[in-house]
Amino acid sequence: MCNPTAMLCVIVGAALAFSPLPGACPARIPLIIDTDCDTDDIQAIGYLLQTSLFDIKAITVDSNGWTSQWAGVNSVLKLTQRFGRPDIPVAYGTLNGKTNLNNVYLNSNLPTNAYKPNDFLTTVVPLPPNPRPPSWQSAAQLILAQMAAQERPGCMVILALGPLTNLADALQRDPKTFLAGINTLVFSGGNFHPYVAALEAGDAAPLAAQSAALLAAHAAGSGYPYPSRPAGASWNVFSDPISASAIFSCAIERLVLVTHSAQDALPLAPSDIDAVPPLDCVNEQWANNTLFGSPIASGEAFSKLRWWDESAAVVAMQIAQRGIPAPGDALPTDVCTNWIQVPYR
Repeated sequence: MCNPTAMLCVIVGAALAFSPLPGACPARIPLIIDTDCDTDDIQAIGYLLQTSLFDIKAITVDSNGWTSQWAGVNSVLKLTQRFGRPDIPVAYGTLNGKTNLNNVYLNSNLPTNAYKPNDFLTTVVPLPPNPRPPSWQSAAQLILAQMAAQERPGCMVILALGPLTNLADALQRDPKTFLAGINTLVFSGGNFHPYVAALEAGDAAPLAAQSAALLAAHAAGSGYPYPSRPAGASWNVFSDPISASAIFSCAIERLVLVTHSAQDALPLAPSDIDAVPPLDCVNEQWANNTLFGSPIASGEAFSKLRWWDESAAVVAMQIAQRGIPAPGDALPTDVCTNWIQVPYR
């Protein structure tokens, strides 16, 4: 059964680096990455494939994000081969999500420039194909299979870099296995400052007023429920709010939100390449190519781009460096300094 409450941590600023601490879970933390495989996802996944802190068990690809699903799966397969992990299973996800939004809104607003995220690892930063096929399992099946196969149940970290469609699908297929298997969900998205403030003040009236004002601003029947993404909403929630509602309502014990507002404070800039440590020439060139290729693939200037999903990957890494807690324990307070008990029912 779903828990009526969960511990929620909202990342609103930069986190720090930590030294590992021993815990009940494996030293190499099992990780599932769920992605819509935009350019920021590709950089985040490439970053995580280079670490030994995580044991990446699976990568699942959403169908209703900024990249066509066929291209996203192909890009992830290329990435796993590029970084020496072609054995990681990569799965197709649930078609179009649980919200009938993708066909009527998102696809009509994809970039119209010559290079789209679909082409990022084909034309902008070319990588050779991976001869291994995708997983025979769907994303939800693969997630549940990896949860059930854990040597130590309750130690799986999930990094969600896209809409929460695949996770909601897994949850609703087998809630017992899903909730018993997950340790921490790190989600790239959400913008819950008004919600958190209202909870801490014990007053939800501002939320009701905000919602009423948004709905009143649009004519009846003009969209679901808005004709365009409301200001402040994150794409990964807006693209499939029904799936987001399922994940947020059926409370995962530890939910870490790397919020839309926090990511907006992390602009991408050409000078950021100076912060890349010179581990070796090959990977330094990879970082250079993906950084400078992002504006080309997105059709936007550097000033419009942020370290969106990459920042969520960094937060996941910082949690791993500190050591994830045993099931039932909270995350270290120097990763998340503001925990609140969220009443879901």
